[in-house]
Amino acid sequence: MRRRGFSLAETVAASAIAGTLAAAVVGVSAKAAVTRSLASQQRQAETLVASMASEVRETGFGSESSLGSGAAGPRSAFESLDEFNGWSSSPPRDADGVALDGSDGLTRTVSVFWRDPGTGGRTATPTGVKVVSIEVLRGASVLASAQVDRSVAAAGWWGETPPAPATMSSSDVLDPLKLLEDDVLGDEVELVQKVVTGVLDSGGGRSR
Repeated sequence: MRRRGFSLAETVAASAIAGTLAAAVVGVSAKAAVTRSLASQQRQAETLVASMASEVRETGFGSESSLGSGAAGPRSAFESLDEFNGWSSSPPRDADGVALDGSDGLTRTVSVFWRDPGTGGRTATPTGVKVVSIEVLRGASVLASAQVDRSVAAAGWWGETPPAPATMSSSDVLDPLKLLEDDVLGDEVELVQKVVTGVLDSGGGRSR
């Protein structure tokens, strides 16, 4: 029996099915590529937030009565948290101002505010606790964020004008020593006088 070949309709149907399957495969591959790209950017965003958090932890507290208004230039020259307030960079850059690889399309921002000890929220009144808020965004979407609390009590005078060192004159050291010396020597002299007096009295009695 002679085998029958594919009809035109069957060929068209098979082509349509093959085309649909190919489109589905391409779609899945494209979606997987986008997913991998988003995951990579997410990891990059988390790294950018962590590195900035480390920077602000190592920076001076700054003013105890204001938040400052930020500063321009590379962050390596920043000396206090006030200089970070309102800072933003797109693409994100390192402390020396060099754009970071793999961060195209991302924006890193920093803001500083006072922490209300009662509510834990923001307040316009200086409280001695500054909160540094760090965000990394892609467009309007926040990919990663963190807040770092810094306390003036913990910072001490770091970032402020250091207190004048305590001064001490030579008399502050010598006078107590002199008093101690006078007390000790006075007791010894008195003891010697008593001994000598006793010896003389004893000797005088024998001579008589």
